[in-house]
Amino acid sequence: MDKRARIITFLAIFLLAVSGFGQWAIVPVDHPVYAFLARMEAKGVITGYSDTALPLDRGQVCGLLEQLTDRKVLRVDLTEVDRGWVTYFRQEFWECGGGDNRGADYQPGWRHAKQTGFFQWLRAGNFWGHSHDWFYGAGESYSWALNPILRFDGVQDDRYDDTILRRTSGIDFRASWHDHVGVFFRFHDTKEQGNGPYTERSQVYDDRYGYVGPLLGDDFTYYDVTEYGMHFKWGWFRLEGGKWQNQWGPGRWGHFLLSDEGTSYDQVRLKIDIGHWGQFTALTGALKPYPSLGDTLYITVSGDPRVVETAKFVSAHRLDIAVHRKLQLGFSEMVIYGDRGLELGYL
Repeated sequence: MDKRARIITFLAIFLLAVSGFGQWAIVPVDHPVYAFLARMEAKGVITGYSDTALPLDRGQVCGLLEQLTDRKVLRVDLTEVDRGWVTYFRQEFWECGGGDNRGADYQPGWRHAKQTGFFQWLRAGNFWGHSHDWFYGAGESYSWALNPILRFDGVQDDRYDDTILRRTSGIDFRASWHDHVGVFFRFHDTKEQGNGPYTERSQVYDDRYGYVGPLLGDDFTYYDVTEYGMHFKWGWFRLEGGKWQNQWGPGRWGHFLLSDEGTSYDQVRLKIDIGHWGQFTALTGALKPYPSLGDTLYITVSGDPRVVETAKFVSAHRLDIAVHRKLQLGFSEMVIYGDRGLELGYL
């Protein structure tokens, strides 16, 4: 068993050993709730939110949304449109406040579609993208949600002669126990056409995914996004392991340190809350270099090389300090290294 396998085995045993502690699933960095929370923070109606270290978990998002339930805030500080978004997001994050914010008359999945009218239900966004759950359940000690995904979209860009057409299908699943242990899994498969013939992955409109192919000169190609994770919490400490995107540092697009333009990658992340003063985050992940770097073992009959890829890792640390509700400081460091095993000194 090599060094990486031993480390992964140790982490798996450790996570199972502390399975009495944890937190909810993370919210992807491209979720629209972040833009809404940033706007509410800029208006001064919520505190404690910063978009310089994402993603957050569902529990953290719930805590921020709970600040918008005060009647004075709803009546005086928010517009009618903002109040509508509060209602929408509290229905999506229905675990907020330890209860079900959908209301007693809400029914999930096809039952809800039948109750409200199928096309009205579709227009509400229940079938594509980030929307209310299709099927969900909750008890005193658990909650879960299952969402099939089907989305169609078109992109017009001056760089391309034709409209980029994309069809995405997949499934999202998440579950939590005792508000302590959280797991999630997302798989989205996309078919794209409009910039063919596709022979290189750089032709894909958003070149930030894992597997892309086949690239055989067809008028279309496929790519997929797979993310998963398990999360635990005890006291001020949180331990998270899995595969997802990160976004660290200032900037509206392509953030300065860890950019959400990159693909997701396997990682272990430790967070330590420093009361109301801030948070410390340590992250270690395994990267896959592109183009592939390594030693070629042999060439197949079809002409494809078989390569032993070079090991590549990232280690990063970030300290966020809330000096004042209108002043937050962030300090980050990061190192990317390879051609050797995982260096414990960088952790």
